[in-house]
Amino acid sequence: MAKMTNLEMVQNILSSMDSDNVNSISDTEEANQVEIVLKEVYENIISRRQWDFLRKTRQLENVGDFDRPNKMKIPETVTRVTCFRWKTNDPDTGLLRWKELKYLHPCDFVDHTQGRDVQQLLIEERIKEVFNDDDVDIPMITDKEPEFWTSFDDVFIYMDNFITEVDETATKERTSVTVVQQQLFTAGDTEIQFMPVEMFSLFLAEAKSTCWLNFKGAANQKAEQVASRQYIKMREEEPTVKTPREWWNYGKPPSGSRGSSSRRSLSFKL
Repeated sequence: MAKMTNLEMVQNILSSMDSDNVNSISDTEEANQVEIVLKEVYENIISRRQWDFLRKTRQLENVGDFDRPNKMKIPETVTRVTCFRWKTNDPDTGLLRWKELKYLHPCDFVDHTQGRDVQQLLIEERIKEVFNDDDVDIPMITDKEPEFWTSFDDVFIYMDNFITEVDETATKERTSVTVVQQQLFTAGDTEIQFMPVEMFSLFLAEAKSTCWLNFKGAANQKAEQVASRQYIKMREEEPTVKTPREWWNYGKPPSGSRGSSSRRSLSFKL
């Protein structure tokens, strides 16, 4: 199946229900209601899994908090951070290079930062007392590039170190994150929803099944069968570009124990 515009999908669904044909979604109230169903079904499919086609590479957002110079914001449309790279100065060559920072579970991050010899580092003027938004002490070394990161709230990211002589606060230009990003439905006759071409069969079948149930009070067995088959196919199919990297939900372990997150990631291919 080829990709379809919203209007083509609405026309297909209306035809299957023996409803009046339309030249624009705005022609009839029923066509508008079908488009609303398209929106609900699309956003349901998108939220169902961490689909590969939702991966993006982008920057974090600046915070500019001088009390927490190692703090950055996760963009609101991001649902998962899978990789965090930081532009650092190579101590051997002096050249800038990208370095992947390792994720730590918040508890491990606190253990790591609080386990430092703070008194000695204060004497050497190499550490800054930093507190997260819940006033948890996470001391930050000020003359060393970051190695680890975490998130306590799925909104902000903290790094364990930050060289304050280079910048007063962390800046987005020094970040590159691989993320899973939300994708919202776009309304309009000619709009084509963002998804792989092979997913449109699932999209159309689920929307058709939902419309039959909502507007005709009857199940469309054929559409339900197609939707079920297509979802299984999409769930099991290999991505176009295969990646061995294991994905981590920023901040939160994936419903396991404390060790199921960062302890495992430290021994992973990072």
